[in-house]
Amino acid sequence: MPESMTQSTGVLSRKEEEEEEEDIEMAELIDHQWYRTMKEKMEATIKEEMKSDVTNTVQQEVNQKREQLLQAMQSRHTSEPRDTDHSSFSLEPLRLPSRTSPESEDDTLLLSQLSRLAATRSPRRLVTIDDLDQNIQQHDNGWCSQSANSPGDIQDGHNDVVGSGNSSRLSSAPRVLSVSRDQHFKRSNDSVRIVAPYTTPDKNRDYVRYYEFCTLNDIAPHEYRMALAISDSVQSQFVDGTPLHMLPSATNGHVDELGLDVTSSIFVVGYPKFICMAASDLQDIFGQRHILVHGHPTFGDISWSPNGLLKLSPWDKKVVVQDLSCRTMSKPLDQQKMMSLKTLYQESLKGDKGWVLNALDLPLGCMGLSHVARFQDLASHQFVWQHTAERDEMIPDHDISWGIASCHDSMSWVHLDTDGLATVVQSLVGKKVWSLGQPKQGTASLTFDDGDASWLETQFDPHSACTELWDYESVELTINDVLFMWPNTPHWVVTTDHCILVGCHFYASSCVQSSCWGVVHNFFMGQSITNTSHPKLWTLLRRMMEFWVDILQDDDPKGHPQGEHVPDPSDLSGLQSYLAVGCMIVFAEALDYRTYERHRTNQTLTDKVDNAKKAFVSFMRYFASWYCIHGYDDYGLFWEALVHFATIVHQYAISSYSPPPSLFQIRPALVTAQLSNALKSFWGRDAAEEFDLRVSAITGPFNGEEDYHFMVAFPLDLEIETYMTPCTPPVLPVSFAFTM
Repeated sequence: MPESMTQSTGVLSRKEEEEEEEDIEMAELIDHQWYRTMKEKMEATIKEEMKSDVTNTVQQEVNQKREQLLQAMQSRHTSEPRDTDHSSFSLEPLRLPSRTSPESEDDTLLLSQLSRLAATRSPRRLVTIDDLDQNIQQHDNGWCSQSANSPGDIQDGHNDVVGSGNSSRLSSAPRVLSVSRDQHFKRSNDSVRIVAPYTTPDKNRDYVRYYEFCTLNDIAPHEYRMALAISDSVQSQFVDGTPLHMLPSATNGHVDELGLDVTSSIFVVGYPKFICMAASDLQDIFGQRHILVHGHPTFGDISWSPNGLLKLSPWDKKVVVQDLSCRTMSKPLDQQKMMSLKTLYQESLKGDKGWVLNALDLPLGCMGLSHVARFQDLASHQFVWQHTAERDEMIPDHDISWGIASCHDSMSWVHLDTDGLATVVQSLVGKKVWSLGQPKQGTASLTFDDGDASWLETQFDPHSACTELWDYESVELTINDVLFMWPNTPHWVVTTDHCILVGCHFYASSCVQSSCWGVVHNFFMGQSITNTSHPKLWTLLRRMMEFWVDILQDDDPKGHPQGEHVPDPSDLSGLQSYLAVGCMIVFAEALDYRTYERHRTNQTLTDKVDNAKKAFVSFMRYFASWYCIHGYDDYGLFWEALVHFATIVHQYAISSYSPPPSLFQIRPALVTAQLSNALKSFWGRDAAEEFDLRVSAITGPFNGEEDYHFMVAFPLDLEIETYMTPCTPPVLPVSFAFTM
């Protein structure tokens, strides 16, 4: 390349970096200006309310919303004493805040007057999905309005006081009981019935029960539509009225011998049998299906009480809690507020009049509430961590072990658990309906276990049930139930009784390919498909290669005590596991959003990945000495796999899908440049040039005509031949190998 072109490229690169920094600074400035503007507006509004005269509009508001005001009044009256003396309630006038002022005597009502204004609440009405169509059309996006302020808009989550947000700015006003004019906490007068299948059959009861789900009024049209669609999908899978997981085939671990059209995606097993199963059998089953264990004992007496919740978090400590009154489709993070478990518990005691709260991420660290049997036999990452425990890079326990506390009727929309992690959950108190999505039988519907990015264009909607893509199976998890859930599983959860649940994330060797694609999906889609991220756990995927290679080189995996955690390289599926983890290693920086952060030092991540790269090089040499693949030279398969994977990720990057605003925005050109640099630094210039050539042939986002659906199955027709004795492998033409 001429020197002038090299200089030009360098200038262009520096210019792109400067433009990227300017974009970040502009985004930070906009965020700061937005915050300052909102703060000024709030202060001006409060000041105006304190100074303006009360008009007759206040009394009209009272007449129109008398039912809600009475409910709020009763909630205050039955709550625990705080700053207001309950004994004065019947004597002191109730002053109603309005858009003008809470100071006017014309806008005061005694409790007796308010009671006379209240109307009797109408009975709750069951609705069907057809009833919602017109209602949704009329109210669609109404509950997403950015101008609708609620007490939950205050970051501190209602100040941990039952009431209407931060009242500290009104401290100069007379201390009287105030009722929020905001009605986002009101429950809907309608409800829907959703199916809640039991985990095991019982001759003394039906296979399923039906739960009457009632959510908040503002979000009811959308949540009811989602709930009914998933419930209908679950029931459509029943065989003669029997849920799939209650059929005899659900207890058979050999899926290949069964008719797939009637096979549950859940392997169901009782606790006595589960603890006696071979570890290799558990890995084989979990490589294809979820595992549901019933009759699993719990350790310790835990109840829905202050003492029970104290096992999860300090009583008064503020933690992240989902407040469903602030839930919107356009800004999913707005529902996350800071409040204590004390507030959550107090609201749960109010029944339908309480806030609907959901604390989803209470880190437990090493203080797990319950020991899950056979967890280590499925959680390969634990052996991986022990094998590399001397590393300086620590794995935070709170990213792996966590608790959940949920009020009844709290719902988690369809989502995937982050970073390709598998999940195990156990209910200690209460109940949750857990609905698991799987691609529709006999179709090419969406699966998250490959690199097909076409569904980003038109198919996947994180705010709907996506029943045109997936079939659902549901189980109502109760005490003594344990569910091991596959990575990359779309799932929907609704709490049917106040619930305390504990869970752990883990990586399993048997489904590591799915986990690797989960990292890719999380990188590009982030908040659209999941609700958190644990980038420090990605190192466990990379360290798997070191763990595998050490066992392959030192012993026969089939005779090793941890051999069930090591894929068989002579098997096509096992080889693909090595290729998938190898791609995670080579492209670690390109798929880490922290690489694109301002002032990021790439050397920090490079140092951590070098050991894994060395292990991948060692595996390629090991494979070439024991196996050969028809149609490829000694290392041709690895070269092709890396180039092909990079091409698929590039196609993903240029998809026209527009994710919601997040903490960072990554331009596709930067991702493509990182992919090319990764290939060049690891394998050499020829791999990078081949990648650049393939990229230049891709003229735009996926249009539905190309076939990019084959990455996870690449290549489809391999024949792996095993040598009787190992041969001396040829020199590996990898740039990184010469630096070892």
